[in-house]
Amino acid sequence: MKKRKDILEQKFSEYTGKFAYTSKEELEAKVENISEQIEEKKEQLRKTKNEEEMDNLEKVIAKMEKEKDTMSGYNKNKTKIEKIREYKERLNNKINPLKVEKAKLENDLKTYIEANKGVLEFINKTLNNPKMTENMNNKEYNELLVKKEQVENGKKEIEDKIEKIDKKIEVLVSSVSKCDLAWKSLFTDRSWDEIQVRAVQRNYTRKLNNKAKTAESKKINNETERETEQEDEEIALTDPESFKERHPNISKVFDWFKNVGNKVYSFISGDEKTFKEEDQENKQAPKKVKTTRKSKAEANKENNVERDAFIEELRRYVENDKADKEQEYIEKHKVKNVNKEEKER
Repeated sequence: MKKRKDILEQKFSEYTGKFAYTSKEELEAKVENISEQIEEKKEQLRKTKNEEEMDNLEKVIAKMEKEKDTMSGYNKNKTKIEKIREYKERLNNKINPLKVEKAKLENDLKTYIEANKGVLEFINKTLNNPKMTENMNNKEYNELLVKKEQVENGKKEIEDKIEKIDKKIEVLVSSVSKCDLAWKSLFTDRSWDEIQVRAVQRNYTRKLNNKAKTAESKKINNETERETEQEDEEIALTDPESFKERHPNISKVFDWFKNVGNKVYSFISGDEKTFKEEDQENKQAPKKVKTTRKSKAEANKENNVERDAFIEELRRYVENDKADKEQEYIEKHKVKNVNKEEKER
């Protein structure tokens, strides 16, 4: 069984040849005709009681609905689809040269490691041998350290270049996949909002060095926790109000002890009101409305503004009104010229 993506590729090629000289109005009429046929089949389905006939009708209806969607999507979005497919090819053409460059660098790295293997082994062996280092002066010892650093830096330089190329390839592969998602969704008469939802839900990025990324993530989280603890200590001293917002429970306990201490001091000195008088005033005083700060991520989630940046740029690129109108004008005149030639014959 052919994959859905292969079917859509084949179907688009078929439509491109079949409807090359068909106007939008004619295609709309064809879509309307298929819609009417679908309604007739659905009516037959409602009336029939034969299970085998019901199964056959359901399959026919599903096939006709797919045909209607693709024809409608082709008619509405032909120019956009062609632009996306052309852009996808340009992105694809950038991947192979990067892969060639990466292979060359990997070969260079292998050669470099082999060439410097003996040197690095000698340096490490010398530096780790107390008897040998004791007989060295500072200059000789430092020269070994410098040489070791140079060899390691040379290796790291090549590794960094390979990593950068990997990231470029990763971005390009992800972008090509999103181009496929976009044109195939438009071809099946889906909206840009639906494309956005699919792009956000799917994971188009290949996971490189998962273990390294996980370790780095844990490291970042630990550092963030330490920074947060230090920040809380500073805030508690310099900005009590901000500390209260971040840690309301701790602040309540702290305020309770503080209030009790103040009341006891005031009562003993006789300068302030009694506990009872102050409590009555507190009950009568209007309560402050508590406001909480929301993070940017929470605000975006509430407003439902999570969008894929690449899809947004792709949409702006293909929905250039001027280019679309020019293409539509060319298509109309192409159809008119064909009709004129047929009449002259």
